[in-house]
Amino acid sequence: MIIQRAFALVTLLPLLIWSVPSQASTQLLYVQEGHNLVTYVVNPTTAEATKLGTLYIKTSPNLPIQIFYSHSFLYILGFTSANREYFWVHATTPQGVPTPNPVQILAVRPSLTQFLFHPNGTFGYAMYSGLIAGRHCSTSPGFAYYVSDVVLYTINPKTGILTNTAKRVANFPASCSQTTAYGLNSTGSKLYIQTYNNETDNNDNSFSYYSVNARTGLLGPAVPYFSFDSGMNAFATTVIGNKSVAMWNNGTDTLSPGIYVYSNAPKLLFFCGASMLQVCSDTLNYPVPFQYDPSGQYLFINDSTINSVIIAAVDFTNKRLTETGDSFPSVNPSTVSFSPDGTLIYAVDNFNSNGTQTVTIYVFDASTGRLATSGKAVDFPLSVGTILPANGP
Repeated sequence: MIIQRAFALVTLLPLLIWSVPSQASTQLLYVQEGHNLVTYVVNPTTAEATKLGTLYIKTSPNLPIQIFYSHSFLYILGFTSANREYFWVHATTPQGVPTPNPVQILAVRPSLTQFLFHPNGTFGYAMYSGLIAGRHCSTSPGFAYYVSDVVLYTINPKTGILTNTAKRVANFPASCSQTTAYGLNSTGSKLYIQTYNNETDNNDNSFSYYSVNARTGLLGPAVPYFSFDSGMNAFATTVIGNKSVAMWNNGTDTLSPGIYVYSNAPKLLFFCGASMLQVCSDTLNYPVPFQYDPSGQYLFINDSTINSVIIAAVDFTNKRLTETGDSFPSVNPSTVSFSPDGTLIYAVDNFNSNGTQTVTIYVFDASTGRLATSGKAVDFPLSVGTILPANGP
């Protein structure tokens, strides 16, 4: 049996956790520009970004790169070639700038497609995914069989060192279902898994969760959580928040186009169509950004009809979405990210006419759902890839 690297056939949803929260108020932004990783400090009141330093990284910018920050250590996961994947672990200065020489270079199997850090910073989960050569789905011969494992890693928060325990805490045998790690909830008590089945047109997207032992990192049994039918000729996407689940679709099968909000049971709380909010009936850009802020109180919805990202409050009492009155313009933002504490928003636009890419930073007040500042734009070269907001030391 030959395992090949699996490349996603469906767009991965944003992770629920971007970096491990801390009690510090320093706001950092790490931006990968080709072979350079640039560190910025961001003023939490004005959203002004100041460049602190640049680190040359050996990862290939043409292959997937993931960046993590935890306990004053920066972790870079990437490839030097198609078959050589590594973790580079760097200590950081008191200002948050990674030091030049890594404290660890850890070779990993090139099938490591996703990594999640637990909020306590003492362990993490590696999702290994692959395709089985020569085996194809019976009703969809163009699709190969997938196989995936979740493996437990431990992390020394004092030294930053990662250790592969080789414990498979979850296993997904060969099938036509493509499995990805959706993310951890904010407390780290649940790990969500998304499964997409190539062979069915009934509830072909499903989510389950595993309870997390905060001391050992071991996972409980899988609990079916939520499913939806993306349809053969329609688009749908789902986001999971701490308090609810939201699904947007453009008319999947028998469902009306709009936004469906479910409780964490999950049970349908309400449907948002044109009669509730105009944005729910406008053209929404598939698949991002459509996501919750870290508090789970607000949905950020990319309305392609008016080229803006609308901020809508989830009103659990009156069972409706309500626009907060704020939005920010964007023709087609490739990413909307939040600082771990939810006070800063980073909107990444695709391209500018002058050959640059722009990150616009806003201060966000989660008590009102309003923007506290006008956007502060930082222009980057088109080689910008991964960005990581982090709470610094």
